[in-house]
Parts: sequence; C-alpha cells; structure tokens
Amino acid sequence: MSAHKRIGRCDGVPAPTSPISHAVVAGNVCWISGQHALDVTGAYERGSATKEAQRCLELVGRIAECAGFSRDDIVFVDISFADLADLQEVNSVFEQFFAPEQRPARAISQVAALSFGARLKISATASRARARTSRSARAQDRKDPWSGP
Repeated sequence: MSAHKRIGRCDGVPAPTSPISHAVVAGNVCWISGQHALDVTGAYERGSATKEAQRCLELVGRIAECAGFSRDDIVFVDISFADLADLQEVNSVFEQFFAPEQRPARAISQVAALSFGARLKISATASRARARTSRSARAQDRKDPWSGP
C-alpha cells in the first residue's frame, strides 16, 4: 500500500478530465495537477486571462484545502500560457490571490496549445513546514554555508 494520499474528488472542483488525481500528497508536500478554468460540471469557462487565472487559482486553492493545505502553503506555481501577452493580467491576479509575504516561486511558459482552447493552465506545489525534531533543530542551528556572512 502506498503512503501517498491521492485526491480524486473535492467539493466545488470538477472531476478530472483525464485519468489523473487532482493532487498527490507525500509527507508534507502536495503536488496539484494543472487546472483550467472549468466550472463544477467540467465545462470550460472561456473568458479574459484575468477571469481564467482567477478561476484556475480558485481551483488550485480548493484542491490544496481538500488535501489539508492552505493557499499560504503553496510554494511553487507553474503556468502554461497559450499567449505570453496575457502575463500582465495574470500578474495582477497573483497580487490579489497571494499576500506579498506568501507569494510562491513561479515558472511560466508559452505552449502551442492547451486543452479546451484555454488561455492558461496552472499547477502548483504546496509544502508544510515539518515540526523540528531535536536532530533537525541541531542541524538548523549550525551555520548555514549558503546564508552568507
């Protein structure tokens, strides 16, 4: 039996449109599959890049919560664009969705086409801090060679 938790259904999130899990949780990390701007029935909600980004991030947030994480736990977001000209609109949505101190790392790319003819697709990774054990606390208390002087 696998120690990974697979998230297949979440309230308010359409069922996956392919043979995948919405998310997989392994330990303190949650990988959230790419989300398109779909309504709860699975129909594509065509709209502006702003509207699609809002819906995609809403779905990512709901899936994170379904997996036991919060939007504050999201540490990385990967966005695929049909057209990078939509980046500025999506940046505005990011500023609203993520608090400045909680903004994740991000990768963006332009692809030839997306499912449903979508403007963008967003996937994410969330991580919870582990409770420090005495061994890990000692290791963290030592000087980190990457932290500078």
